[in-house]
Amino acid sequence: MLTPELPEPLTPLLGWIASAEPKPVLHPQSWGNHLPRISIVTPSFNQAEFIESTIRSVLLQGYPNLNYIVIDGGSSDHTVEILQHYHDHLSYWVSEPDRGQSHAINKGMAIADGDVCGWLCSDDLFATGALIKIGDYLARHPECEWLAGDGEFIHSETNEVERFEAGIRSSEALLEYWRYGAPGYFLPQPSTFWSRVLWDHVEGLREDNHLAMDYELWLRFEELTKLHRLKDVLSMSQLHNDCKTQSRRSEQCQEMMRCAYEASLRRGQPRYRLSLKLLSHWLLRWRLARSRRHLASAEFGEAAAELVKAIKAPLQVWHEPSRMAALEWNAGSQ
Repeated sequence: MLTPELPEPLTPLLGWIASAEPKPVLHPQSWGNHLPRISIVTPSFNQAEFIESTIRSVLLQGYPNLNYIVIDGGSSDHTVEILQHYHDHLSYWVSEPDRGQSHAINKGMAIADGDVCGWLCSDDLFATGALIKIGDYLARHPECEWLAGDGEFIHSETNEVERFEAGIRSSEALLEYWRYGAPGYFLPQPSTFWSRVLWDHVEGLREDNHLAMDYELWLRFEELTKLHRLKDVLSMSQLHNDCKTQSRRSEQCQEMMRCAYEASLRRGQPRYRLSLKLLSHWLLRWRLARSRRHLASAEFGEAAAELVKAIKAPLQVWHEPSRMAALEWNAGSQ
């Protein structure tokens, strides 16, 4: 879908969209002959403050083979007015009650016709040129079913920008949900794309997962295929007070824990294994903190002793049957 010049904005624009020309850089029509068709779904509910910037960040990509869908949950703010404003530039949009974000994404994916899929929340932005980079990589690597790039997180109150690298350091790294967000343990959701075949294989998102649906999806993808990575920033995410990941962090952690235990069981691992890893992680951090305190007080012998204990702690936990039994019971009750 090659987009003509966009209409004048109705709301203040964010990020690079604020200074962008209203007409996208149109890439040669011939590129559409070899670039895969990409479907992007934007779920939305009462995000009129952000959604216009999100829409323009997609349309201004100028991607020549785009299928862009917006699924709104029946917003009561000015979202519908904005969607009507861009009616001629969207492949499809609807505003009607739904059962939450995961349901909205599944609805959009059900009518999407792209070979490659992704979703972009209504308060996130694609970086300039993101879709061309994705399409070009996938055209050159037809074996790739799952691809992620880096993402930037923008703190709305301070305008501080943090870059998060996409990457999974090992086949079990994502199971360690307590590390999610650390280098080697994280995929920025709006910078992650996958094949339609892979999406259909896992049958989309679990609709009762409202806070960690992307994490659960990555765990399922990881069981089926290899992740490819681009070392480019592909998206920007706004961190604001109404953000679910900010306001409901504790609930999100509980959802991630459930996803991790279920994935561990699917992979045939003992239920207590994740609990042991988590306890080992806590013990290691505690011992290292004690070692640093001794070091700050010039108590070098005590600091060294705590460091040795930190190194030995995981092995001691793994070989202590009483703790293993207690942790297995705890894991079974999640």
